[in-house]
Parts: sequence; structure tokens; C-alpha cells
Amino acid sequence: MVTRRSRAATPRLIVAAAGALLLAAAACGSGAGLGERCGAFGHGTIACGGDDFYCSLPPGEGTGTCRRAGHETEPCPEPMLPSCAAGLTCNRAFTPPACTPPVAQGMDCRNADCVAGLICLAKPAGPPTCEHRRLEGEGCLNADDQCEDGLACLPYADVPEGGVCATPVPAGNVCDDAGDCQSGLMCNAGFSPARCEPLSEVGQPCGSVQDCKTLHCDLIAGICQATAAAPAE
Repeated sequence: MVTRRSRAATPRLIVAAAGALLLAAAACGSGAGLGERCGAFGHGTIACGGDDFYCSLPPGEGTGTCRRAGHETEPCPEPMLPSCAAGLTCNRAFTPPACTPPVAQGMDCRNADCVAGLICLAKPAGPPTCEHRRLEGEGCLNADDQCEDGLACLPYADVPEGGVCATPVPAGNVCDDAGDCQSGLMCNAGFSPARCEPLSEVGQPCGSVQDCKTLHCDLIAGICQATAAAPAE
């Protein structure tokens, strides 16, 4: 009887095993240390351990190296990355950009992040400032996701912002985008003005292919089609 010899581990198996060990170490311990690999690895992600490190990623790459994060008043190690220590933001109002505490409510936020719980609120005039999300009945700019969860910025011409935070509207009401409408409805630009409607059937108005159940809209006629229009010869 001949005993089969076990095959040596292949390089691919060795790499996979090493990756699994690294991921396990990062998950069970405190994460990767200074100079160690971070970011995407295999089917998981390795984070840098502690508040004093950040993951330095080369442009276009998903894997990088853990480096020392900037402390308060120090230059941001990499202004285009979250490279300041925990609780700090890279403030580009300084030259060079410096690590500072986040911006407080009512302050200009063009160059730094706001404190937790606030958003950088754009306004019809003047610079954006850190503010709470808008409540029901308050003015909003539709494109900037300014309303509290569960509310939509509905078009309203009588306020400077052009919109007011309110609950999403039912079918037949005017809208600026799909977020204005109740669940299951689209903001159909085939109507003038655009209004919340279910997806259009063949022969019904449409302003884009997304308005039609068939995903075929004759943009010249503004009518949903069963199939895509034949190209003009």
C-alpha cells in the first residue's frame, strides 16, 4: 500500500491564510499599528488601531499604511484625507491646513467639518453655517438634504430658500424630485409642473426613462413606450 504524500501549501493558500490572520487580529485586537497595512484586504477591511493613527491611502488605492494622525494646531498630514486625531477636523482656513476642533453652530463651515449632530447648511445668501437639520415648516434648499429624517423639502415659492420641510406628498401633488413623494411614487417630469405619480404605463406622460414601468420614454413626444424608439436614419 502506497501512502500519499501531503501536498505542500501553495502560495495562494499561504496568502489567504495570512490575510485571514491579519483580519482576525484586527477584529479581535486594537487594529493595525503604525506602519502596518490598513484598508481593504481580501474580503474585509483592516482599520488602524487607536485615535492617534489614520489610514494613508494613495490616490485610487483601497489599501494603505497606518500613519500618525495630526494633533490639535498641527498641520494636517494629508488635507484630502481624514488625517487628524479623533475629535479633530482638517481646517482648510489655515495655511497650511491645520487640525482643529470641529466648527460650532452658527459658524462658517466652508473649510471644516461641523460638530457632531450639525450639518453644513447652505443658504440663499451668505456662507453656509453649521446648523441642525430643518424641522417641519422651516425653509430648505431642495438639493442639499437639509430636512430632518422623514421630511422632504417640498417646493414653496414664498420662502427665500424655495422650499419648506414637510411630510412627503401623495399622488397628484407638485414635486421637484422623487424624494418629495410618498413611497412608491415618482416625481414625473412628463407633467407640467412635475408631480408625484406612480410609474407611468405605456402611452402615459414621462420626462425620463425612470418615469416609465417599461423604462422606455420617447423624450420628444414625452410618452412611455413599450420598447425603445428606433434610431433616426
